Parts: sequence; C-alpha cells; structure tokens
Amino acid sequence: MVTNKKQIKASSQKSRASKSVDDEVAEQKIRPKRISKRERLEALLVEVFHAHWQAVTVKINAGDDVAKTRTDCIFASNKRAGARLARQYYAPARALKLASVPVDEVVRLTSAWFDAFCDYADEWLTKPSEIRNELCQLVAAEYVATSLPEGNSGSQGDVATVHPLPNEAVPYGDVYEISASGLSSGANLRICKSVAEPFSEAERREAMVGIEREFHENARADGEDENVWEIDFSEPIEPCVIDADVVMIG
Repeated sequence: MVTNKKQIKASSQKSRASKSVDDEVAEQKIRPKRISKRERLEALLVEVFHAHWQAVTVKINAGDDVAKTRTDCIFASNKRAGARLARQYYAPARALKLASVPVDEVVRLTSAWFDAFCDYADEWLTKPSEIRNELCQLVAAEYVATSLPEGNSGSQGDVATVHPLPNEAVPYGDVYEISASGLSSGANLRICKSVAEPFSEAERREAMVGIEREFHENARADGEDENVWEIDFSEPIEPCVIDADVVMIG
C-alpha cells in the first residue's frame, strides 16, 4: 500500500511539471510577435507602392496618357528623349506588374534609397502621418535623391536627407534646390529611379545631361551665375545609381 502511494505521488508531481511546460509553450504561441520599426516601415512601403501603381494602372486603363503628362519629370537631354523614356517607365504592362509585385520584390526595387529613408525617418520624422506622406511622395516621383552637405559639416551630421525628384509638394523641388540654393555650399548626391532598376548606358547619359541642364536652368532662374557651380559625376560603380558632387567653384 505504501508503495502505491509513493507511485501515485510521483506521478502527480510529474503531471504538474508537464502541465507547467505545456502552459509555457502555449503562452509563447499566444504572445504576439514584436515587430521592429524597420518591418513596420517595409509594410507601409509595400502598401504605398502597390497603391501608387494601382492608381497609375487605373489612369492608363481609363485612357489617360500618363507618360505624356510626366515627360517633363524625366531627366533627359531633350523633350523627345524624355518622352521616349517616359513611355518606357509608364508602359501599361510594366505599371500593371508593379501594382502587384511580391513584398520582397518591392523592397528590392526600392533598396537603393529605402535604407537611407529609414535612417532619415528615424532621425527627423516623428509622426506616422509624416512618414506616410514622405513615402507617398518618394514612390510617386520618377527619381529619388539622397543628399549629404558638401564636406558633411551640416547640422544633420551623418544622416542623409532623402528627396523625391521632382518634389511636387514644394514650389521648387529639384537638384539645384536641395544642393546649392540659399546658403547651401554644395552636396554629395546619389540619384536613382524611384523604382530603382539599373540605368542602361543610354539612360545614364541622358539622365546626367538632364540633371546638369536642369540644375543650371534653375540656378539662372534664381539669379545665380551658372559658372559658380559644377556637377562632378562619379564613375558608375552601382548600376542603379548616379553619384555626383555639387561643388562651388573658386
């Protein structure tokens, strides 16, 4: 009889121990997974990206000539070249594909500027509405520029600012404004397509000519002597980006 009691007691203790482990496992399964800030930003990026290209597709299907409307936003040596590149960028099949690309593909297609945006948002954007608004502008623009002040001596330290090109939320949203206007002393720029696909050799040449032409046109419009500034393009290292230094001469 004594032996049986001992066996029952030992069995009861084992059952309680087993239950405790089971409960712990169940709690771990129920406990929601913590989502990092980067993951939240990626989720928002994907939402905004799909919404933009779905809207573009709806416009195209409704008969709107989106490419013609956006031709002047393309960096090119002349309007004819800009129109040709805009037709490629806003091709109906391409827009339809971008409207539903997988999550990891959205992240890959924006990787040339999204990492810099995450750092920028962490440093300067505090409200969710601000972050959403900035992402909407970046996704909707044809190009994105990340900018560091020349010599990296600005108040923003090592964090690059990230700009849509064109920036249609302000009166003048162009390369000149973000790098050389006002009290600016130049900048280190990295420019890519908003959908950061590689530049072909022809696209890169057209974009470089267009960037420089637009810069000097806007400088002259601002009363600036065009000979004061120089854009020094770097040799291409990464196929998706155009690196340039905007420097004051003399």
